[in-house]
Amino acid sequence: METDNCEICSSPDYAERYQITDYLLENDQVHTTLVRCLNCGLIYQNPRLYIQEIEKHYPPEYDSFQSEDSDCGNLGSRISKFGLSKRRQFVSSLKNGGKLLDVGCATGNFLHEMQSTPGWDLFGIEINEHAANIAQRKYALNVFLGEIEEANYPEDFFDVITLWDVLEHLPNPKSTLNEIHRVLKENGRLVLRVPNGGSWDAKLFGKFWFGLDAPRHYYVFNQQTIRNLLEMSGFQLTHINCSIGSSIALCMNMRFLMAAKKIPEDTRNLVIRIVCHPVFKFIALPFTFIFDQLLLGSFLTLAAGKRS
Repeated sequence: METDNCEICSSPDYAERYQITDYLLENDQVHTTLVRCLNCGLIYQNPRLYIQEIEKHYPPEYDSFQSEDSDCGNLGSRISKFGLSKRRQFVSSLKNGGKLLDVGCATGNFLHEMQSTPGWDLFGIEINEHAANIAQRKYALNVFLGEIEEANYPEDFFDVITLWDVLEHLPNPKSTLNEIHRVLKENGRLVLRVPNGGSWDAKLFGKFWFGLDAPRHYYVFNQQTIRNLLEMSGFQLTHINCSIGSSIALCMNMRFLMAAKKIPEDTRNLVIRIVCHPVFKFIALPFTFIFDQLLLGSFLTLAAGKRS
């Protein structure tokens, strides 16, 4: 374990926020402390695992390393494809083609979705060999195994760089954003999504909120802290919304809560079937729509360009 100051403002002053275990993989042996910076408000792990230690917390069964049709069932597959389609539409509203790099592409599902739109030259980066192999084998994608700082892409090379639910996993996001700034074209766009620490469900579920996901999430961002981090790295925010991801948030929250409370498996499966059912989602739609419009939705999706 190592201790660290705030990634955004370098302040050493913090207050403890949560003590949690790994609810996603149900590992009670993992104990993570999340703190809140008393200067800028960033929530982060302190102390945190060394980079060499974190790899074991991304086993092959980790959700993002599953191909989209692996174990979701028909309903889960439809929800996944709907979310991927919304990502594609958002990116396509910013640029109509060019070189696109997906950082943390996992098994390549988003890049595969982008393959359905002509005009894109697609690249991926993934540090997990198991996931990268799936992306290469299943979709014939160009995936670099490693970190973006190791890929040595040319300066001003990409038109769009995406990070879908990735930035919170990085121990040094400023370093990654600085490299993204270098390889992104002057008129390019950075697109990212992060769990929203200022969301309604973050407040309601507290330590059981899926967006904490210890020990994999080093950071929890809200509107202000993610904006500060982007500006520090030379970016200017152009778009922010909560319109991508609301359909899966309640399912994930209930999954984390029931794992923490040791709810029997049969009951868990019943609850998840209910909250993931289209009828339930339709009933909840007016509420999630209002929260999303107020930027209180479960995820923040942002686009930024280089600051002139």
